[in-house]
Amino acid sequence: NECRDTFHLEEAIHVVASQLSIPNVFSPNGDGQNDTLKFKHQSLKSCKLTIVDRTGKVVYKMETDDIYSWEGWDGNIRNSNRPAPEGQYYFIVEALGYDGE
Repeated sequence: NECRDTFHLEEAIHVVASQLSIPNVFSPNGDGQNDTLKFKHQSLKSCKLTIVDRTGKVVYKMETDDIYSWEGWDGNIRNSNRPAPEGQYYFIVEALGYDGE
């Protein structure tokens, strides 16, 4: 009535260090180059992103537990079809890697 199962790994599981690289410029002008703001990342478990304009108004917000499925920000205000005006924007990123960092 008692079943026991064991599993043994010959080598330890190695968690790759988390990394996040965010471009500081993107140009959503439809020319096919840099049209979407997207992170280069490695070993991220979750991510939150908030983008605000110069007055502090939120123009985009994202939270995901699957960063690999996120398609990036296309430059439209709050996921609408209205493009954000050309200018400077600020972002806040909170990310957690599988390494706990």
